[in-house]
Amino acid sequence: MLKLAGALNVEKSASDIEISHKLRRKGKTFAKFVSHKVKTRQYKERTKLKDIRIASVFPSFSNAAAAGVNRVYINENLTAYRRKLVAIGREMREDGTINSIWTIDGKVFVKTSPERSPTRIREEDDFKYL
Repeated sequence: MLKLAGALNVEKSASDIEISHKLRRKGKTFAKFVSHKVKTRQYKERTKLKDIRIASVFPSFSNAAAAGVNRVYINENLTAYRRKLVAIGREMREDGTINSIWTIDGKVFVKTSPERSPTRIREEDDFKYL
């Protein structure tokens, strides 16, 4: 987590992380931060991850790069209902109906075009009115 924060130019120390653990089977790491501000600082910088490859942050992950896993992602831990809303939005993004979808603090937002302002999605029916 600290290496990733460094790659994103976010100041973070080990005392900012309450607990973290890795799921070996899925290759995912979960972290709980000591404060909401610390989590928000790193989460807001996640868009910079588009330009960062795993091997540049974690040189020992060359096996992952060879297997075709080149990107690092930061995602929120969402409820099942909100994960479903995000999945619907991702399908609509692939279809070209919406431009982008993201979450902040568990809230789901979409943009229908780059120049429009974001719309908050609270339930599935909200997608019908975009």
